[in-house]
Order: sequence, then C-alpha cells, then structure tokens
Amino acid sequence: MGRRGFTTLELLVVLALMSLFLLAAMPALVRFYQTYQLRTAASQMQIHMRLARYLAVKQKTPYRVLIFPETDGTSPNSYVVERLDGGGWTPLPAYRFSFAGEGVRILEGSVVEVRFDTFGGATAVGGSGAGRIFLQGRHRSAEIVIGRVGAVEILER
Repeated sequence: MGRRGFTTLELLVVLALMSLFLLAAMPALVRFYQTYQLRTAASQMQIHMRLARYLAVKQKTPYRVLIFPETDGTSPNSYVVERLDGGGWTPLPAYRFSFAGEGVRILEGSVVEVRFDTFGGATAVGGSGAGRIFLQGRHRSAEIVIGRVGAVEILER
C-alpha cells in the first residue's frame, strides 16, 4: 500500500524553497511597486491638468494648477487646482493632492503654476524648465510637459 500525505521534513523543504524564491523576487517586486507609484502620480497630475483645462473652456473662466515642489515650506510635494472668480483664486477642495507618503518628489526647478485660459491655452509660470514638471521616484523619473496650446504629456525616464 502507498503512503498518504507528506512528512514534516518534506513540508519544511518546500517552505524553505518557496521562501528562497520569494526572497530572490523581492527586489524586483519592490522596484515594480515604486515605478507604479511614480507612474500613478504622473498620470494623476496629468489628469488634473487636463481637467483644469477642460473646466476653463467649459465654464469660460481661467483655472490654474499650483505646484509645490519638495523644497516648499508649507506643503511640499503637492499641488492644488484653483478657479478664478470675483474674489481671486479659489482652491477646489476636492482637487488638493500630496505625494508626501508615496515616495514621489516634485523637484525644484519645476513649473510652480500652470494657468489655463478660456480657450484652453496654457501658460507655465516659474521653474527652470519651461513648461515642465519634474517628478522623481526612487529609481526612475518622469516629466510632465505642458504645451502652450494646453496639451499635457508625460515623458518617463
């Protein structure tokens, strides 16, 4: 008659092998997750830029996105979408975002403000790279490029 089940030694050997495989794969999984965080942050910012442009055209009122790089003293690595109304710029509370806990940094030299006019055109204010926002993850970087006609593209490095 054949025996049934596994011995304790066989189970321990299988668990040890599985642990070794997981340990070997861990750096790749961590790197994948960190790249995912950077791509998600860049996509989120791109979507909100496009939303601000859309709302500016639809509502016939200027919108802007204020960007706070990592060196900003009050709210580093964040941005907010604002609308121009009679009393000045009003932040949209639902559109305030921070990358502080995500391992993504908005680098110094990035544009600090992007304004969208009622025709969808964009004006980038500040920063050393005209119309560029520089995002840095742990292993990769990305640039969000804003064109004068309001196009918003992501370049990944």
